[in-house]
Amino acid sequence: MARVLMKKSAEYATADDKLHNFKRAAPIVRRGQAGALWGMLAKHLVSVADLVERADAGEPPSQEVVDEKIGDCLNYLVLLEAVFAEQRG
Repeated sequence: MARVLMKKSAEYATADDKLHNFKRAAPIVRRGQAGALWGMLAKHLVSVADLVERADAGEPPSQEVVDEKIGDCLNYLVLLEAVFAEQRG
């Protein structure tokens, strides 16, 4: 998870603001930072829901896919925690 967060930080954050993308997305989606992040997380939650559906149908995902998809969700939750912490000051 940490490796992915660092890699993505280089793509989606600025040197001085790790939450840059959520701040920029907020006015576009007419939400606050937390709402913008939540919307981005929704895509990853759908991926996990699809994994659950396929697993229930007898097609369990590989460990690699589980690590990627659940890791993505966990990383977004860590970022959401950072948004809340920044908002509290």
